[in-house]
Amino acid sequence: MLNSYAKTGIVSAPESPVSVSIGLLARNEAEGIRETLDSLFEQTILNEANRRKCLLEIICIVNGSEDATASLVSEYFKQNPLRTGCTARVINLFEAGKINAWNQFVHRYSTESAKYLILMDADIVFGHPATLWNLCSELETQPNAEVATGEPVKDLSLKPSPSLRERLSLSTSRMTQKSGAQMTGQLYCIRSETARRIHLPRQLAACEDGLIKCLVCTDFGNVTPQPERIVKTDQASHVFKAYVTLNEILQNQRRQMIGQTYIHVLVDQFIPSLTSYQRSDLKTVLTQLDEDEPDWLRKLIKAHLARTRYFWRMFPGLTTFRMRRLNALKKRDHLRHMPAAMVGSLFSLVAAWMAASSLRKGETDIWPSKVPTNLKSGN
Repeated sequence: MLNSYAKTGIVSAPESPVSVSIGLLARNEAEGIRETLDSLFEQTILNEANRRKCLLEIICIVNGSEDATASLVSEYFKQNPLRTGCTARVINLFEAGKINAWNQFVHRYSTESAKYLILMDADIVFGHPATLWNLCSELETQPNAEVATGEPVKDLSLKPSPSLRERLSLSTSRMTQKSGAQMTGQLYCIRSETARRIHLPRQLAACEDGLIKCLVCTDFGNVTPQPERIVKTDQASHVFKAYVTLNEILQNQRRQMIGQTYIHVLVDQFIPSLTSYQRSDLKTVLTQLDEDEPDWLRKLIKAHLARTRYFWRMFPGLTTFRMRRLNALKKRDHLRHMPAAMVGSLFSLVAAWMAASSLRKGETDIWPSKVPTNLKSGN
């Protein structure tokens, strides 16, 4: 399916057994999840785990689905048995939301002996057959890194003749990718001991990957940012369906603005207010707050908005981040990507106004209940 993009090759890694737990987070994905599962079961990590006697488990965390996602995945696992040493199962959570699904996978359902946890969305496919194994291998060979990522690829890039709007979308992505290793919640591999020090606040609206990145790179607020803790892996990629309509782009940008506001309040205001002892055990602090005062984060957001007069000041760099990415490019790329940066900046301002309006009204349920997925359109 993706032969036009895929490359062969496995990153060199030690031969010692490694336990890996893969968390496939899904909600209302019955229409397209089989494509993701087919791509997952074609990954070389299944053969490598068997050959090297590694423990490998796949856990599909279905959360609050209103369709047949859970039963479809269960049936798929029955019809496609794994090799000895590999297991696959479905956990069907009543509560909807990626944040709760992440917490449940990391702290409750993933095997305690796992050295690495792989988190992936249920609406992607892999561009390289050895993507998952290479992510784990990257962390094996780089002991100072905590998270390994690959290259996120918009399905638009697989089209022979993208439209002008699609070319602008691709140009925006290229600017982001040129700014260093980017962590995306769609797919990454994280050391289990690091992940299990993290509790995602239940009211975090979006951008959980941004919060994880900030915590990992600052050692939970105890050191200056160290971007090298997140590494990009060669020959590792995933393909996702890009937003292309104006409404899709605006709504996605609105979610990003809301998520970035939450991260700003947590990382720049709340965490620095804690003692060094509390920061060293941030998981316990956040878990206790969620249990004792479920609305604590929304109260912080409300207070932040009350202090913030203008919507374009919801978080630092809101109006300039795209231009900073543009200015970081080499001269020959600067002019080529300028139209995308200018259009993107305009969309960001409109989305920021929408985000501020939503937050002031207390509207934090920002994800549609059902998003049809069909990556085949990008082939």
